[in-house]
Amino acid sequence: MFLVLKYQAESSIAKLAEQESWRVHDQLVQILEDKESVDLYRSTENTLNQMIGGLFDWVELYKSSGLKIAEVATENGGYLKKTLATQFKFNLQKPEPMIDPGSTSSVLRIFVPIFKKIDQPNSELIGYLEVGRAVPLWRKQQIQDVVLYISIIAALSALVTGLLMYPSIRVLLGRQRENLQKLFDSHIQVLESLGSAIAKRESGTGTHNYKVTWIAAMLGERMGLSPSDIKILIAGSFLHDVGKIATPDNVLLKAGKLTDEEMVIMREHVTHGEDIVKNLGWFSDSINVVASHHEKWDGSGYPRKLSGEGIPIEARIFAVADVFDALCSKRPYKDKMEFSEAMNYIRAQSGSHFDPAIVSQFEEIAPLMYKKTHGINESEAKSLLEPMINKYFSINLIDES
Repeated sequence: MFLVLKYQAESSIAKLAEQESWRVHDQLVQILEDKESVDLYRSTENTLNQMIGGLFDWVELYKSSGLKIAEVATENGGYLKKTLATQFKFNLQKPEPMIDPGSTSSVLRIFVPIFKKIDQPNSELIGYLEVGRAVPLWRKQQIQDVVLYISIIAALSALVTGLLMYPSIRVLLGRQRENLQKLFDSHIQVLESLGSAIAKRESGTGTHNYKVTWIAAMLGERMGLSPSDIKILIAGSFLHDVGKIATPDNVLLKAGKLTDEEMVIMREHVTHGEDIVKNLGWFSDSINVVASHHEKWDGSGYPRKLSGEGIPIEARIFAVADVFDALCSKRPYKDKMEFSEAMNYIRAQSGSHFDPAIVSQFEEIAPLMYKKTHGINESEAKSLLEPMINKYFSINLIDES
């Protein structure tokens, strides 16, 4: 049995909790400032329920005085809450969420301050959230499997080679695990490098790739996609235009309008991309986005003229994120649109270019997406996306001690 005795305050995990609070910030402020409305008080659980069942197992809302307003929990989260000691002491004046290092259960506790103004950490502190996450059973099993494997190898080694060889074998096993981790990390680096290389060839920067991937992943969460589907969405968002590596410069970089013949060549990047990713092994699932991100809800897209739910959900989500960020970004051949103008375009294309259900959900989070991505540079966009990558791809979220 493995107990998590201490968690490091890993900024990537805390950032995820903070981003979850951003999605419902306006509702939380309204609830915390309300004093009499019964209807608003009853809506609190609905707001908090938006945050559980995915990354977190329970969410509690407190006023800054420490008075608990409401709590919601999954069945497992409710059980685990009963096993915890008294609430951990923490400093709410710091804008960064803090990870509780005092729990003796297999639980990660994060405290997220709620400020009156979401973009002004020095504004009035009106409350805070405590969110909890149970260590998944599959991760416990993963740790147990690794330990069992190492134990068996170590025992057999001791029997076969004697105690004198055992220290050397332990070193070798440690190096093997370290190399496996480096190999896993290299997959993510390859994913980012491939996507950024194509983006920089076309626009000179990889900012769009990082931003559109973050927007797509946030929208995927809003749509209730499973973690495995969000992995596909993230990988596909990075690699959506990888086929442009085969597009000639005179077509890809042409400043003016493309001729009909050039448009045919440009559209071939989709099939080139399919050919590339289907042989990439670990990234092959990204073909859902790569092959279908130019399809349209009404069947007028390319290359297969797919329509409606015949288009993979990941591609339908990405299409909204891609067009939105493109509209709101300045390009050598066009000026950027204001937020309201871009949203009017998205709404106008609902039911023709875009899945209406996805547009409906996107409208709920679009102001936050715009606020967080508008005008940021490549480094800032990469930092924005990093917690999402860690959430869905990292295998080292737990610090054993």
